[in-house]
Amino acid sequence: QATVRLAAHIPARREAGHGPENGARAAQRALPGGHMGNACCRVGKNGTRVSDLEMEAMLESSRVTKVTTENRFARPCRRCLLSCVCILAFYLVLLAFASLVSFLLPMPETCAVEDFPLEPVPQPFPMRLGTEKTVARGMWPFAEIDLTGVWWIRWSNSESTAVRRPPGTLLSFADSERILGGSVEDPSANGFYPMVLRMATQTPLKWGFRDSRALLAPRLRTAVKWDKHGQLTFAFINRTFARINNDMELVKRDEDVWAHHNETSPGLAFTLTRVIDKTGQPVQTWWPAFVDYMGPHNLRIWGDDNHCKRRCELSVRSFFVPPSPSCKICNQFC
Repeated sequence: QATVRLAAHIPARREAGHGPENGARAAQRALPGGHMGNACCRVGKNGTRVSDLEMEAMLESSRVTKVTTENRFARPCRRCLLSCVCILAFYLVLLAFASLVSFLLPMPETCAVEDFPLEPVPQPFPMRLGTEKTVARGMWPFAEIDLTGVWWIRWSNSESTAVRRPPGTLLSFADSERILGGSVEDPSANGFYPMVLRMATQTPLKWGFRDSRALLAPRLRTAVKWDKHGQLTFAFINRTFARINNDMELVKRDEDVWAHHNETSPGLAFTLTRVIDKTGQPVQTWWPAFVDYMGPHNLRIWGDDNHCKRRCELSVRSFFVPPSPSCKICNQFC
C-alpha cells in the first residue's frame, strides 16, 4: 500500500532531477555490495528483480517511516518540556506573590519554626537552658545528678533511618518535674532513690533538630501526629544508673555523658551528651563533634506550641518559600 501511495510522487521527483539513472544509483547504494543490474530492473535483497518505480517507492517509504518514528518520540518530549516550563513559571509567580504579600504583613514576635546558625555559637543560646532553677523547679539533687545545660542525643549510627527514634537531636531538661524521690538535701536518707523526672516532649525551645530539607517530611509528620501531651520519664535508680520510660537503660560514663547500649539493635544505641553548659557556653569536649555532625545545617527549634503554625510553616517551606514569608503568612492563617 505504501508503494501505491508513494508512486504518485515519483514523476515529481524525476522532474526535479531524480530520473531513472538517479534511482539506479540510489538502488545501488541500498543493495548489498552495491551491485547494479540494467537500467530497468534491480536485484532486491532476496534475489528478486524489482523495477525502478518499486525501488524508489521502497526507499521513499523507508524515509517516511523513519521521519514518522522520530516525530513520534519527539512530540512527548516537547510536551514534557512545556509542562515543566509551565510548572516552573507558576511556582515563580506564586513565590513572588507570597513574598509580596508577606512584605505587607507584620513580623510576629515568634515563629513556630526557627533556625539558628551554630558558628559562631549563638549568644544567648536559643534553647531554654537547664539550670538549678529550671530543672525540676530547683527540687533536684544537682550534686548527685547534674542535668543542667543542653544535651545531644548522639546515636551510634546517626544517619540510619531504619529504626524509630525520639524526635530530637538536642534536648533540655528545663521545666521538667520531679514526681518521685526523697528530700534533695540528704541523698543518704531512706527513700531518696529512685528519683523520677518527667518532661514533656516537643515543647518550645527544648528540642532541637537539623534544618535539613530531608527532615522536613519527618518534622511535618511529627507536627501533625505528635501528642503534645506526650511525656518522657527518667527514673534514676542511683547516681549512675537510670531508665527512660521504664524501658531504655542509661549508664553514667562521666559528668557529661550517659550511655545507652542495645546489643540486639545496635542502631538504637546512643549517648546522652552535654554540649552546652548551664551558662550557655559550649562544652569544649563535645561541641566540635556536634558541629561536625550538623555539617552545613542550622539548628532548628520549635518557637512556640501552636501546632497549626508548625504544620503550616513546614508545609510552606517544603515549596522553598523563605522562613520569614512562611512565618508571616502562617501567623495570619493560624
